[in-house]
Amino acid sequence: MKKTLLVALLIATTCFGSFAQDKKAEIKKLFDLMSSEKMMAQTMNNIMNAMKQQMASNIQGNDAKAKMDKMSAYLTEETTTMLKSMINEDMVGLYDKHFTEAEIKDFIAFYQSPSGQKFLTETPALTGELMGILMQKYMPAFRERMKAKMEELK
Repeated sequence: MKKTLLVALLIATTCFGSFAQDKKAEIKKLFDLMSSEKMMAQTMNNIMNAMKQQMASNIQGNDAKAKMDKMSAYLTEETTTMLKSMINEDMVGLYDKHFTEAEIKDFIAFYQSPSGQKFLTETPALTGELMGILMQKYMPAFRERMKAKMEELK
């Protein structure tokens, strides 16, 4: 009886582990199809461009350009490392937690379609435009409100 239970437990563990690995492989396939790493890098680039505009006003002096270049290189290196970790570890875990394997396969089918491919192609441009709108239209007033709030809290 003990041997039968042990064998059943071993088979169940192996099957479940295999199922989990298959699902994670499907998630990684989805991320590859979505060009997740490239898309996140483009999104981070858009964010970094907005940050550079903000930092440029804070960095003064004759060597301001050199300092900005060093800061940009540092930010690029740091965000690249962070993005790879997020995609390969955190996002895989989140997709595994929130979506079934059938849903992941549905996403794969969508992103393989012409509409899905267009969505992927246009998303970085949309994100960049949205960041521009955010920085130009909303951030100046937001900064002023935050500045006023900080003064109020003093």
